[in-house]
Amino acid sequence: MQLAGATFHIATYCLGGIMQVLLPTKQELNMNRSSSIIMAATAFLLAASPAVAADAERNDRLFDASGSSVAKVNQVADDGDVLVIYKGEVRRIQSETLSNIEGKLTTSLTKSEIRKLK
Repeated sequence: MQLAGATFHIATYCLGGIMQVLLPTKQELNMNRSSSIIMAATAFLLAASPAVAADAERNDRLFDASGSSVAKVNQVADDGDVLVIYKGEVRRIQSETLSNIEGKLTTSLTKSEIRKLK
């Protein structure tokens, strides 16, 4: 497996299920500390959920795909989904649809798609 110019071997262990572990080659073990830190930070950022990347907070204004205001965020769930009250009902907007565009919390959903959510 090739990742940022480094090669990793994949070892698989069975402990009541299958778990894959990335093990560094001899060459990666000799990498300097700053390269290791950069790779770890990159892996962390790539693993971050979209909601974390969108930085959703309670009372943020949520905008739809067209840029129209939808509602204020009522709650941010542990998984990064946001709950808003739209058309008199609580709607759960999945974190995968959220992004921060020009400082605005935006979903890729349209208002009609939001209306169909539960």
